[in-house]
Amino acid sequence: MNTKEQVLQMLKQHAGVFLSGNALSQSLQITRAAVWKAVRSLREEGYQIEAVTNRGYCLAEPEGGFLEEESLKAAMPNGRLCRRLILLKQVDSTNSYAKKLAEQPDSDGTVVVAETQTQGKGRMYRHFYSPLREGVYFSVVLRPDIHLDELNLLTLTAALSVVEAAEALTGTRPKIKWPNDVVWNGKKLCGILTESSVESETGRVQYTVSGIGINVNNRSFPDELQQTACSLWQIGGRTFSRQQVIVTVLGRLERLLADDWFLRHREEMLAEYREDVALIGKEIDLIYPREKVHGRALGIDAKGGLLVRTETRGDTVIYSGEVSVR
Repeated sequence: MNTKEQVLQMLKQHAGVFLSGNALSQSLQITRAAVWKAVRSLREEGYQIEAVTNRGYCLAEPEGGFLEEESLKAAMPNGRLCRRLILLKQVDSTNSYAKKLAEQPDSDGTVVVAETQTQGKGRMYRHFYSPLREGVYFSVVLRPDIHLDELNLLTLTAALSVVEAAEALTGTRPKIKWPNDVVWNGKKLCGILTESSVESETGRVQYTVSGIGINVNNRSFPDELQQTACSLWQIGGRTFSRQQVIVTVLGRLERLLADDWFLRHREEMLAEYREDVALIGKEIDLIYPREKVHGRALGIDAKGGLLVRTETRGDTVIYSGEVSVR
């Protein structure tokens, strides 16, 4: 660890307690000036560190606690996921970072977690709001032995995992806005973006990267999101451990992925998914790059596609795209 990381580690170990600059410098065998430089740098990264003359420095523990790589690794479910865990303080997008790893043969089960994203990805090139230490933002790399026809079933597992985790944490089960946004009272709790690589000749899926962003301890949102976003804090009325949220979601996802359960028990999984989808029977708009098509959502087919009765195209099934409830 460099000097800044060493200072942060000591302050975390004594979070809420003042440590004198002298104690820090002697323990870490660095100068008082180096301590101050590290503290200043940590403040610039968003850490709340109080400095009081004759008392020293005190790190305030954020709501939801700190994310620690070793602690996360120890709490993760045993199985396919988290064979490799990467925790980043800041990244442009966990999906972008994970996609660079996904080409590697040994990347299956890799999980990339970030404290904040500067360019979090949403569908249709939208930005996903990723404030520091309020939500959880992570991407899961999989190298599944499946065909393109089965890819949509795999993408549904992430949404089901978040729904189950949210219910376990809050006692309230949110809904799914097809294909995989998780919503509560019509407001988005979680955004999920799955990106994949497919062999054009064979249709075999080379890898998938599922980015999951969950609003956890957000008490408010920017004006443009006030009417469309919500958080676990708003649902449950309390602060949640961000580590617990990550571990709970990945535990549910592990259940669905273990030994390809989502394929071997596809009817059971789809039955559960259908109960959670909020669109069925509603008037919707299918949003394409150059047009918007009005229709009514009829149901979910055997591959996870949305059955829609449209005014201009008749009955059709869509497997990807943007849907808006009228």
